This record gives sequence, C-alpha cells and structure tokens, in this order.
Amino acid sequence: MPLTTIEDLHKEPRDRLALYQTWAYDLGDMYDKFVREDEDNVSFEVGWHGASSRSAGIHASELSGECQRPVWYSLMGEARSDQELDPFWKKKFRVGHVYHAMVQEDWRRLCEKSDGLLTFEREVRISPELSKIAKQYDIQSSCDGIINFHDKPGAPPIMRVGLEIKTESPDQFKDLKEPKAQHRRQTCVYMKCLDVPLLYTQYINKGTQNIVPSKPPWVFTFDFQLWNAIEKEAKQIIHLATINEIPPRSEGIWCEFCGYNKICGPDTLVRKAKREAGKKARDARNKRIRTVGVGGIRTPKGSL
Repeated sequence: MPLTTIEDLHKEPRDRLALYQTWAYDLGDMYDKFVREDEDNVSFEVGWHGASSRSAGIHASELSGECQRPVWYSLMGEARSDQELDPFWKKKFRVGHVYHAMVQEDWRRLCEKSDGLLTFEREVRISPELSKIAKQYDIQSSCDGIINFHDKPGAPPIMRVGLEIKTESPDQFKDLKEPKAQHRRQTCVYMKCLDVPLLYTQYINKGTQNIVPSKPPWVFTFDFQLWNAIEKEAKQIIHLATINEIPPRSEGIWCEFCGYNKICGPDTLVRKAKREAGKKARDARNKRIRTVGVGGIRTPKGSL
C-alpha cells in the first residue's frame, strides 16, 4: 500500500509507515551525495514577482499566524504593494529566490538520475480549481516541490514527500532547533491543499551552505491539530470580512515586508519612518553646518 495521501497516514500499518519514513529520512544524505559527485554543466532560470503582480486570493504565507490582517485584506480585495519596501529586504528576498531555483534544479537533476525511482515536481501550484480546500478558502500559492518515490520506473508513486526550501543567515541557522512556527503553519496549508502526507523543510545556511538533516523535526507528517487551528482561525477571519470588521493587528518585523503595510499603517513602521526622517534632518543640518558654519559663518574645514 502507498503513502501518497494524508488519509494513508491512518490506513497504513505502523510498521509500514515507519519504513516509508526511513526512506524520507535519507533525502538529505542523497542530496549531499549528489552535490558531492555533481560535475554537470548547469544553467537554470531564476525569477521573482512584485507584490502587486501576485494572484488574488489568500496565500499560504499569509496564514503563518504572525498577523490576521493580511488574510483579511486579501479577502476584502485590497491590492498588495511592495513599493515602500526597504531595498535591504528586496535584495535579501532576491537572494532567496536564487537559492530556491538552484536547489530545485538540483532536486530535478537528482531525481532524473535515479533511473525512474524518484521524480520531482517543481513549484506545485495550489489554486481553487485544483483543490477542494483551496477552493473553500480561495487559496492561491505554490509549494517548492514534491518528491515522488516509485518502486519501478513509470509506476505510480508509492510515497510523496513535499519539499519546502528556506534560507537563513549563519546566526539564524545556528539557533534553529526545529522548523519555525510560521513555516510549520505555511507548510501545513501546502500539505492539506496538495494532500501530501510528509514534508521536508530543507533549511540552508547562506554562509556555509550547510543544510539541516532530513530527520525529525525537519521531516514531519501532516499535523491534524495544527490544521484544525489554522482552519478555525481562517473561518474567524472570513466571518470578520463578511461583517466588514477588521481584526486587530499583530506587529513585528514582518510588518516591514507585508504587502499591505501601507494601508494598514502599523505603529512600528510609523515610528521607524519618524526615526529615519529625524536622522535625515540631522544629517542635513550637520552637512549645512560643515558647509556654512553656525549662523552663516563658514566653519574652517576639519574643525567639526
């Protein structure tokens, strides 16, 4: 019997499930072995899009639990925008896109060289026309990939493992003990919409290029309790949208790169804008003093 759907987690005998999971636990070692032996000439395409060009509907990352307002704004048809986003974040995200494309290409080539025992689906789309759950909650998203295990070439999969690629700075990577809570929620949505029973969160250290092992807690089965909590929260936000009542905001670093921060106007960004405006004013004043001096009297160069 296969382990290809969430329902199979209930149907398969426990010893059989344990066997399947050991196969998934080998993925990290398989990846490192592939990279070690890889001598191919490789090129791949990298792309990204701005917030305003993202498809309508709720995105899995907006159900991360950090704040309910992105889901509410999405349901209300508000447009996303990242024009006010600090270039620091845009450059950081672009590097992340490059890593994603590179690792996805690695997995594609790794599976291609498995003689048909592994196949890889890249950027697996989630949309209302493809998933009952996505239709119910108007979810538009994509999962980085699905790795399919086959007992013989050309045969239907006997196991499906979702893949989510995450990049972290060396300091953040060092402190990781398990997948971040917002990433567990995001991948839980992927798993439910794509009916995937297992998932590997492949965190990558951007400084050393090390990856986390494909063992628990980085590889996990679908979390039924977590999905129930996400679904309950989604229904609450949908209710608030139907009565046009905005949920309270939850502020944090995520406000800086939220596509709705301009319309939301979180206090943290208002204060940051004031600090930046104050710094610019002080810099301009100091430059003026260096140029013409206090009271219009030129200050000798090097005296300040």
